[in-house]
Amino acid sequence: MNGALLAAFGSTLFAPPTMIFRFATLQDKSIKGSLAEKRIEAYCRKVTWVWCGFFVLNGGIAFYTVFFASDALWSIYNGGISYILMGILFAGELVVRKMTDKKMPKDILAHGVIVKKVLHQTEDAASVELFIPAECEYFDGHFPEFKLLPAVAQFDLVIRLGAHFFGTPLLLKTSRRIKFSTPIFPNIRVIVTLNYNREAGSLTFKISDTGAKIYAGGTLILDGTAP
Repeated sequence: MNGALLAAFGSTLFAPPTMIFRFATLQDKSIKGSLAEKRIEAYCRKVTWVWCGFFVLNGGIAFYTVFFASDALWSIYNGGISYILMGILFAGELVVRKMTDKKMPKDILAHGVIVKKVLHQTEDAASVELFIPAECEYFDGHFPEFKLLPAVAQFDLVIRLGAHFFGTPLLLKTSRRIKFSTPIFPNIRVIVTLNYNREAGSLTFKISDTGAKIYAGGTLILDGTAP
């Protein structure tokens, strides 16, 4: 049994997703496409290694009791102790998971803006779907009777996404070819598309709806990058 479980869990370490990550995504459908997906996947990989280690240790002790221990000890360990140890490991992992989950980035990007899904991601490009609710703090004090998402808020969202996907600085140095084509109202979904030019140090963005409408676009140069 331990050998079969070791083979099942261990094989996924070399042919991801890992077994624990598969269990996690079955339990929580929101993990895939979230900002936390990569960190959760990395955590699940570590947990899969732990379970593989347990199966090796538990299997080794069980093997020893079969050939070198008394029938009574074999019965006590394999019929009771091994299951207790498995339960302790499961409970311990549950506690650690709860503690780790508190440190995981949630799907709130900033000030109430919700990340619905990461649509595309490479080393220097990304596309993400956001939902901007009416309760978003970016709207506070900005035309209370006719709420619009201000330009500075749009810049902030783009900068935060750039920092998340590409590790770019969080301070804006200057901007180029900025165009605000259509106002962004509350309670809508937008697609933010990013392209990062590492040599030029520039972050080009486009904010659009789920169709063909363009809200804004341009290029940001962030503090600490090339002029």
